[in-house]
Amino acid sequence: MATTADLISQARIKIDDLIEPYLVPDSDIVTALSNAQYDFALHTLCVYSATTTLNLLASNAWVTRPTDIIFCRTIVRSNGKQIRPATSAELDYGAWSDIVGGTAIRQPAWRALVGDPRFVVTDLDTNKWRLVPIPIADEAVEVEMYTIPQPITLTHNPEIPEQYQSDLVIGAAVELYGSQNIEIYNPQVAAKWLEKWQRALDTARMQLDTASRVTDRRFILPRTIEYKLERLNKIYGAGSNPTPSDSGA
Repeated sequence: MATTADLISQARIKIDDLIEPYLVPDSDIVTALSNAQYDFALHTLCVYSATTTLNLLASNAWVTRPTDIIFCRTIVRSNGKQIRPATSAELDYGAWSDIVGGTAIRQPAWRALVGDPRFVVTDLDTNKWRLVPIPIADEAVEVEMYTIPQPITLTHNPEIPEQYQSDLVIGAAVELYGSQNIEIYNPQVAAKWLEKWQRALDTARMQLDTASRVTDRRFILPRTIEYKLERLNKIYGAGSNPTPSDSGA
């Protein structure tokens, strides 16, 4: 497991800044390493957590979205049942019947339903999720999600998987050579390091099978309706953006 000090030393080799007084202070290298880790986690979904607790309140349809979340896999209730992520359009166009089963009918009044939550709607508010149905009792639930790691500092080591930690010095080199306020600024060199960084991200995404870590729910839309599911950023791979279309009722 690499420490922050280890990565600083590796970064100095990459940027050829080994003789004191250094051209680049440790603080700038640490900031660049931390930014690279954020970028790496965002593009690869390599940091998983199932320990974040949310407190659902009776008669309250809304719950605050975790601040460090990238993508929600599911929410697990105290009885083991799941509250599944959904979009408002999915509920409007039939996701309710698809997941719950039974007769293929829609629930156009899903916003008014009250009962045990079965869905968490993730696309209505930036900082909050909407529960469907609205809870009838207080309950603590656990969120399974891919998260943003804590920033790297001199006393807080990197959190991404150990086998990828050395890649962070590549991402750091991109920032250090590309920042005009740093003495080694060289956009041509930064561009070369950027190519290496993109290759490192591509390799990690392939090895981690990042595209399979995000899943869109497939559902049958009413006839003549076409609706593109554009929820996931293209950084997660083309396979993560299925486009259901007029497939019949």
